[in-house]
Amino acid sequence: MNTIINKTLDKKVFIKNLGEFLEDNKEEQDVFEFKDAVEIESMRFWTWIIFNHNHVASVMLENADKNLQNSYTNWSNHNVKKKRQLHDEWLMDNLGSDYEKTPTSIIYKRNWGEVTSYTDMKSGEVRISIVYY
Repeated sequence: MNTIINKTLDKKVFIKNLGEFLEDNKEEQDVFEFKDAVEIESMRFWTWIIFNHNHVASVMLENADKNLQNSYTNWSNHNVKKKRQLHDEWLMDNLGSDYEKTPTSIIYKRNWGEVTSYTDMKSGEVRISIVYY
């Protein structure tokens, strides 16, 4: 899988090149989830690609470490904190220390978009979002 995913990627090209790796690859949908975790710079992520007007609008990443998995029946605040810590450290290793910090996120602002490591306090989701301008 050597397709570069950025805001210029066309949905049809995305499906043609990566369709076999996706949970569902119907062209009429705008959100695509990879079947298996994707390794990016030595961390494995559950990955969602979101399209708007047939081009990539955002990418969502979530650490795929099975030891950090939470469910409604087996919830661990430790896992939430650890996953967030790992996301933050991964971003710092790959994007540096030029970020804004809030109580629930770190945000990297670039000329092409924003990368945010965040914890959704209501749902308990811990993800990295990449949003293109």
